[in-house]
Amino acid sequence: MADAFAPITDRLDRYATALTLHGPAGATFERVAGPILKEQTGIAAKAAFGVDLKPWKNKTVRAGFGYDRMEIPAGIRIVIKLRPQGVWAFGEHGSKPHRIGGKKGKRKRRVVVYVKGAKYGHPVAGVDHPGSTGKGAIRYVFKLVRTAQADAARQGVRAVLEGVSRV
Repeated sequence: MADAFAPITDRLDRYATALTLHGPAGATFERVAGPILKEQTGIAAKAAFGVDLKPWKNKTVRAGFGYDRMEIPAGIRIVIKLRPQGVWAFGEHGSKPHRIGGKKGKRKRRVVVYVKGAKYGHPVAGVDHPGSTGKGAIRYVFKLVRTAQADAARQGVRAVLEGVSRV
């Protein structure tokens, strides 16, 4: 009678080994679950910074994101990375009042000097910017990733178990 259960026991052992998510099983899980979480991070980034992911339209820096896989004793951990940190901090908190352009140091009281040429749109002497409010970009990423993680984990485990059942 014990021999009749041998194939089932063998399969359960293979499932248990695969679900520790080390080695190839961990790579399969990451290949399925990682892109789902990265897609949700992209949705949040586009909501906070626009489709071009540029918080400042006159600068080339963009909000970047991705994930790293970390091996831990319990299996793997997928860590969402928001890069560069300064862009995401601006998207979360905004900026304080600050001076744009002009010379630093002592301010002279005089007539505003304009851009060279025929354009009179932007003064060279500097502008006091009132600051801006943040859009909660990081909190929005957390919210979307938290709601998607159960589905991502379910699909990742399903892919791992399908790989085991083919053996």
